[in-house]
Amino acid sequence: MFLLSPSLQPVRSDSPAQAPQLTITCFNVKAPVAGVLETDSYAVNNKGVITGDYVDSSAVQHGMILAGKTLTSFDGPPGSSLIAAYGINSVGRGCRLV
Repeated sequence: MFLLSPSLQPVRSDSPAQAPQLTITCFNVKAPVAGVLETDSYAVNNKGVITGDYVDSSAVQHGMILAGKTLTSFDGPPGSSLIAAYGINSVGRGCRLV
């Protein structure tokens, strides 16, 4: 899964109003788990922490919070089959776990 991370560049205050210049950075996100089949990233915060999900080699989906190379993996209650983290705030708390 590729993740887009736009950033705004400051505009001089004495220049006429114009759209801010954007820089878009793309990178490949892969959960650091042996045999991972798929990684989906849904959000990234200002510290670069990524949330989403991954599917392991047994085709089981797990929610994830990825901070650098440190993976926090979580599962839903027994009997659930789908879980993901769809957001994260600037202090690193996951939001809207489904």
